[in-house]
Amino acid sequence: MKKETAQVVVKKTVVGWFNVYLFEGEGAEQVGWINMSPQQFTEFFPGKSTDFKLMAQEVTQEQVDRILSAGVLVA
Repeated sequence: MKKETAQVVVKKTVVGWFNVYLFEGEGAEQVGWINMSPQQFTEFFPGKSTDFKLMAQEVTQEQVDRILSAGVLVA
């Protein structure tokens, strides 16, 4: 059975882009990371402010699947 949620940690870069680190599993292993433009960030995380330096959030499997299907995940 697929887990319903995953965890992400987002770090804003000095140039205003976002490094999104994806963690899954019992031990919350990092399974990949994504570098997103501000436009991509607002598309994948609608309603979230971009005024932060570090963010941690639980996301739905649907959000994870959307990110993976976009082909932007780096293992």
